[in-house]
Amino acid sequence: MFSKDSIIILGILLTSYNLERSEYMQIKKIDTNKLKVILNANDLKENNIDLNTFMANSLETQELFLDILDLAEEEFNFYVGNSKLIIESISLANNIFIFTITKLNDYKNNNSQNYIYCFDSFENIANIFSFIDKKDFSNIYTYNNMFYFIVNKNNKLNIILNEFSISKIKSTYLENILIEHGKNK
Repeated sequence: MFSKDSIIILGILLTSYNLERSEYMQIKKIDTNKLKVILNANDLKENNIDLNTFMANSLETQELFLDILDLAEEEFNFYVGNSKLIIESISLANNIFIFTITKLNDYKNNNSQNYIYCFDSFENIANIFSFIDKKDFSNIYTYNNMFYFIVNKNNKLNIILNEFSISKIKSTYLENILIEHGKNK
């Protein structure tokens, strides 16, 4: 089963229960690490959850989400195990709720094979362009007004990047965040 320690949530915290998929609920496996769940007011009603209870992060809401994860495991082999999860939610005006559930593998394990270099301005990252092969440009991301360059830890560029970057990070978690939410340059 799932433990509270195995889940990071943006907006909602979770726990456990048994759910039958309603005729309205949709669960789609986007890839091995991502699900899309669409719920509507009827799904909540079938699980004895009113809209206020749902929005208040109640025990019933937590149970509903763990049941959705159980269903995803049964139907799509979406095993969470000890992975951390990021759950993003969108509420539409017609009482439809869309959740994207992203599984972050190796959250506790920072055995990343990459370093992430952080730059505070475009000018600072532009200084390294003459040293970078064009194929490496796909590893440059912007996120929260910062620039990030992901490089294999054995790359010869590491010496140069140490000179121009403001920090060097080795984090699978940050790498997943950049790939998921950063803008690739």
